[in-house]
Amino acid sequence: GRLLVVADRSGVPVLSRAGLGRAVLLPVVEDLTGVVQRAAEWRRTVCFLWKVREYSDVYDGTTSQPPSDLELARRYIVDAQRDERGIYSTNAWAQTADGQYVNLERSDVASGRFYVPERQLLVWRRQWQARQQSLRSQQTPLLGAAEAALLPADVQMVPVSVIAVILLGYVLVVGPVDYFVLGWLRMRKYTWLLFPVVTAVFTFLTIAVAHAYMSSDDTGGVLLITDIDEGGGVVRQTTLETLFYGGGREVTLPQRRSLLVQTRDQYLNRGMYGDSPLPSDEAPIYEGVFPQNFGLRQSVQQWSPVSFRTLTLEPEGVELPAIDWEDSSLVTTVEGRLRLRASLQMLSQQTGGEYEATVVHQGGLLPVVTQQVNVWSGAANGQYREWSQEQQFSWAGELLVHLSGQQPPGEGVFSLVSQLSPQGSDALEDLAMSSADNPEEYVLVVLRRRG
Repeated sequence: GRLLVVADRSGVPVLSRAGLGRAVLLPVVEDLTGVVQRAAEWRRTVCFLWKVREYSDVYDGTTSQPPSDLELARRYIVDAQRDERGIYSTNAWAQTADGQYVNLERSDVASGRFYVPERQLLVWRRQWQARQQSLRSQQTPLLGAAEAALLPADVQMVPVSVIAVILLGYVLVVGPVDYFVLGWLRMRKYTWLLFPVVTAVFTFLTIAVAHAYMSSDDTGGVLLITDIDEGGGVVRQTTLETLFYGGGREVTLPQRRSLLVQTRDQYLNRGMYGDSPLPSDEAPIYEGVFPQNFGLRQSVQQWSPVSFRTLTLEPEGVELPAIDWEDSSLVTTVEGRLRLRASLQMLSQQTGGEYEATVVHQGGLLPVVTQQVNVWSGAANGQYREWSQEQQFSWAGELLVHLSGQQPPGEGVFSLVSQLSPQGSDALEDLAMSSADNPEEYVLVVLRRRG
């Protein structure tokens, strides 16, 4: 435990953190009316418990006001200005929030001013209103990135060129070859016998080629995300696992004191046309006493990856890097980060693993040990992550951005709060452990590769 010295805080609420949660100690008084009537103090207390962002209108106790047309336009056009004709820019193109470009109207050739059409302002207003009103659960890009990275490394789709060669060969054999060869042999009466034979041969050839490209001795990877509090205690462990088999089978995943759900695949089960996801495999079957001691039984189809998310609070027997997790200077000072680098490099030599680490503070990156800089592109409590097989790191930036509390603040529930309580859903929204807008918080991220 941690002793709170509150002698100098008589009569006011004491705000404290405990693991992933927060706690408030109210003064011992006969009547709390006096505390509640101090509106600013009481509002701060409630917002602390609900993890409301400090810059939000709710925290300030004010009503949210929509931005003016000029303020809205400046979110897309940095140099936007207004005159008697409307809002204009010196650039003919404007980039929207979804990465698209809008061609502005040029109304004044002499001055070189390009004006924003009224219809475009209307679109931007509707987008802003939709973002403000949408507080529903939303899947994060982290899920799709993790699913893709956990596929077996030697599995790949059959190249289009190989498929084209097989189809071309089939057409040639059942067409010109059949006609000319059987004609030269005066055996055209056997055409209807040769056709099914050739079809069967090319069918087996196609299956063999598919197995050669998509079969693997590996059955998928595992990503472990272990959350550590400021005292070095393990408070939560999240497991993202992808199963991939060359043939259909039924698997059973035993669990103890944990929550386990099948994820709604974002990346792996997308259709070939558009972004509409394909139907998932059969629904899993839970057997036993949930969540104390149970098993999940799932049918996995051939070449159809299935992913799961497991949540365990205060797990036991977790192996962590042998560093002083209670020493906050390891992340808050330059000298401490140098000592942390030396410790991790020594651990890499002793254990044979490969560690990488960085510190995130107010949206800035403070590298500690970085083998590949692109791992951290995009972007005191610690978060230690390891995965069981060597993977490409193009998705690690998304992992860093999400878990360190750097979600885009203008959309969804994170426009209001900085964190969510542990829930175990496949949306992964509850993985954020820190608020990027809090100058007192540091996030230490350590990654270790295995295999």
